Amino acid sequence: MSSRMHRAIGWGIEWNAFEATTILDCEGHDTWEKLDAVLSAATDETLTVPMDERQETRRARGVSPIFDNRLLALDMEFAGEGDERHRVEPKLANATTLRATVMDPDNTHAVLFFPNADYARKWHRRYDDLDYAFEAYRNGPPGDAEPRDFWHVAKFGWFPFANYLMDKDGNPLEWESFHRLDYTYPEGWYPAVPSEIRWYLKKLGIMDDAGVNKLRPIVAQWWC
Repeated sequence: MSSRMHRAIGWGIEWNAFEATTILDCEGHDTWEKLDAVLSAATDETLTVPMDERQETRRARGVSPIFDNRLLALDMEFAGEGDERHRVEPKLANATTLRATVMDPDNTHAVLFFPNADYARKWHRRYDDLDYAFEAYRNGPPGDAEPRDFWHVAKFGWFPFANYLMDKDGNPLEWESFHRLDYTYPEGWYPAVPSEIRWYLKKLGIMDDAGVNKLRPIVAQWWC
């Protein structure tokens, strides 16, 4: 097992299922390389949601609104007053940070996607001193707990997307008191995929709506 620990939350899918549903033009088992190449080539311009599409998410009922349409921006600061007020050019991340691959030295287990670069920075930690300490002492002294690899599907989405739901076809569902959800939606309900993730996976030709609808909120820890 590697000595480098990762922890992440996001929306994802088991790796073999991703290979079966992606619309990337892949041959054999080069899916990871193709995904990395597509993300590496994506620019700020490519991953800026048009304002009219952003506004659609804000008007649509039951759909998570896109807050920052520049998906690679790491900050949102403004300067000036009145008519002169404008956004300061943000620091930008590489689009490869929008995904994390849950893996060990021998196998790839799952792939996670993040709504934008700012969420990626908050939702994927690596080589963190606190994480190492808390993992070692999770059972108390003497702090020699065996390192773990795991990934689990969560019942609800991660904050601030927790109250957005969809049916199996990706159609938004009205939020209901959590203990009544199965009664209200007997045919099934699922945590809705954040609008940003759906937008860029389709924009970059990584997944279509049918594939995106299979993404689920995942919490994962892995050493690699």
